[in-house]
Amino acid sequence: MITKRVFLLYLALTIALMASLFGAGDFPQPTICNRTCWSARSPQCSISQMSGLNRATIHHTAASPDWDTTSLETSKARVRAIQNYHMDSNGWCDIGYHFLIDKLGNIFEGRQGSMSSLPLGSHDGTNTNSFGFSNMGYFHTPYNHEPTSEMKSSCYDVIAWRIPDPFTGYGGGNYAGKTNVGYVCGHRDVGATACPGDYWYSYIGTNLNGGEARDEINDRITGGSTPTPTPTATPTPGAEVIVDNDDGAPGYTETGTWTTSASNGYNGGSYRWANSSQNHTASWQAYLGETGSYEVFVIFRASSNRATSAKYVIHASGGDQTVYINQTINNLVWVSLGEFSFNAGNNSITLDALGSAPSAKVVIADAVKFVCISSSPTPTPTPTPTPTPTPTPTPTSTPQTTVFTSIASEDGYIRESSETSNVGGSCNSTNTNNYVGDNYQKVQYKLVLSFDTSSLPDNAIISDATLKQRRSTYYGYPAVLGDMKVDIKQGTFGAASVEIGDFQATPSAANVATMSYPASNGDWSTGDLNSSGLSKINKTGKTQLRIAFEIDDDNDGNTDYLGFRSGDYGTSSDRPKLEITYTIP
Repeated sequence: MITKRVFLLYLALTIALMASLFGAGDFPQPTICNRTCWSARSPQCSISQMSGLNRATIHHTAASPDWDTTSLETSKARVRAIQNYHMDSNGWCDIGYHFLIDKLGNIFEGRQGSMSSLPLGSHDGTNTNSFGFSNMGYFHTPYNHEPTSEMKSSCYDVIAWRIPDPFTGYGGGNYAGKTNVGYVCGHRDVGATACPGDYWYSYIGTNLNGGEARDEINDRITGGSTPTPTPTATPTPGAEVIVDNDDGAPGYTETGTWTTSASNGYNGGSYRWANSSQNHTASWQAYLGETGSYEVFVIFRASSNRATSAKYVIHASGGDQTVYINQTINNLVWVSLGEFSFNAGNNSITLDALGSAPSAKVVIADAVKFVCISSSPTPTPTPTPTPTPTPTPTPTSTPQTTVFTSIASEDGYIRESSETSNVGGSCNSTNTNNYVGDNYQKVQYKLVLSFDTSSLPDNAIISDATLKQRRSTYYGYPAVLGDMKVDIKQGTFGAASVEIGDFQATPSAANVATMSYPASNGDWSTGDLNSSGLSKINKTGKTQLRIAFEIDDDNDGNTDYLGFRSGDYGTSSDRPKLEITYTIP
């Protein structure tokens, strides 16, 4: 078992080693919102590693909505939208940039591994031994954004920290078929593009031994300035940070021997298992934007061969606390470990296989969720005494799955009345396609699906619910609008049939699922309902679900939408489905 003292020593040695391998001079690492912090998707293919790193290419994202951020959370949504566009529209393995910076000075880790290794990017056409640092905005005509001092300072900070010795910010060499390209350069220096825009490039310039960017970076490397702390946003109560085993390091790490199961875990992904009689640990690390009180949840696939007292160690601000969870019950639903105080920054939870009971059983490592309760620190809870292992419960009945099809006369899509109205203006319940996205008038489309779930037994214990809809068409680049989020209504939003007011009607629970992005027409988009969503499924009547992109429109005056086959579609197997799994006690 790893003690707190050993853990801290290991962490300190790891940080020191990373600094010696990857730091430039003595400049410290600035605050960075890592991939776990902004809920990055996993890469969709293998990413090659570079042999070295000696060049910083400065970019802009060239999207006006990226500049309109007002907080860390809205910037996270924009970074997710950029990743979706790079992966789903460009077909890249992952987001192309290594780091991104918003106008508030927040820094985001981009391509997987950018903080600790040398992943090959997709940012300047050559990409050899170079990292891409992209500033979020449009620093050129027609928008002419002017980089803020916070943005510039954070950009210089992360470059000075990340490019290894003997980088100084000055000088250049042959690159991209050109001679004497600066080791700090703009994208336009190596390709036929205006990037990073005139208003950013003016701080870079063509003097390879001067200019604000190179001078500021060199000052940091040689000790001429102190890094400006990156601002962080106060978490909104109810905001979630989820770390999944599929995210990999640094969010999820292991010691000992763990095996990937052939069965699905959280959100349709994988999960890991180990034997409780051996010294194995699994750890989840989450970046929390502010000191405060958080409720911690875990999720796992339950079975009779699991540990009845799986040992979770919560590394809270007041010291380590231990909670034991019975993994033979509560299949694939969020189970609370309790409420704890954490300091801002990286915080971790450890699953200790050897400390679990009984021995020779299986412990499951899947996903962990932190839910903000309050951004003001609360007293550290008194550590819970180690409980006596709970006896294995009497097995419940075999799980049953029922598939419900969306009611044709009650599903449809609603169009916003105007760009900023946030209310419905028109609706359609007879089209064979439902739409979600925006149009050239910068108004949003949402869709509503209706299911008659009254046939569920009144005493059914619902363990899983998956929403499915089949892509029929698309227009523009809908991936720039971020993730598709699902709201649920226990009953109906208004009348049973879709109506204009469904656009803004209050749901029973919001953001209960995130739909996968279907790459091609005919592909299914799926989303698993979380515990809040499962609790709102109506066993005595109808259950309605509303789907919308998390970004209402991207303000570019172009149409970007996805079309999905509705309940009116001719082939019943292609209509929207809600698959519900339950047991009867």
